[in-house]
Amino acid sequence: MAKPTKYPTWDTNETNTSEPETDRQLSGWAINSGIPEKPLVQWINYLYNLIYKWIVYFDESINPGLDKSATHNMTSDTGYILSDTENIVTRLEITDTNPFLTGPVNITTDDIEHTFLFINSTLQDLTVKTSAGTGVTVIAGTSKELRNNTINIEEYELEAINAQKEAQTKIGDLTIGETVLISSWSYSGTTITINTSSIHNLSVGQYFNVSGLV
Repeated sequence: MAKPTKYPTWDTNETNTSEPETDRQLSGWAINSGIPEKPLVQWINYLYNLIYKWIVYFDESINPGLDKSATHNMTSDTGYILSDTENIVTRLEITDTNPFLTGPVNITTDDIEHTFLFINSTLQDLTVKTSAGTGVTVIAGTSKELRNNTINIEEYELEAINAQKEAQTKIGDLTIGETVLISSWSYSGTTITINTSSIHNLSVGQYFNVSGLV
C-alpha cells in the first residue's frame, strides 16, 4: 500500500477541544437504558487531534532525514507560535513581506526533539524558543542550525562542538590532568599493573601518562 501524501490534520488550533474525563478514558462511551451516549464535540476534537499529532511524530521519527520545508509570512507585529506541521520541518523560513514587524519578537516551538535550519528573512531579529525554556536569537537576514532538546532551543553546531570538546578532555570517567590515588603497582616485562584506590571506567585502547612511580 502506498504511503499517504498528507496527514489527517485536525483541529491544529486546538480552540474547541478538551481531554475526555477519566471515566471515559477507562470505559469509553456509555450506553444508558439502551441509548448510546452522545460524545461531546470537544472530546472528539481532542482524540482526532491527538491521533494526528502521533502520526506526525512517528513519521518524523521513522524518516528523520526527509527534507521537509515550510515558510511562514508574518501577518502582525507580534510573536508567532509554530503550527504542528511547522514544528516538524527540517527547514523553516520566516518572512515578513508587508512588513509588519517593528522590532524583535519570539518564534515559539513545541517540545518535540528535532534539529532544523531556521532562516530569518525578516528585517528584525527573531528569537526561537520553547514556551517555557530558553532560545536562540537569529539575526535579521541570517540563518542558524538549531536543535530542540525538548526543554530549550540551542545552536546545533555549538552543541556538537562542545560535546566534542568535552569528549577530548575525558579518559573514561577521568578528566585529563586529574590526580588518581594509586594503592599499589607492579610490573612484569613490558607490562605495568596499576591498582587504584577507587574504580574508574576506562575503555580499551585509551592511553594516559603515569608519573611518580618509584
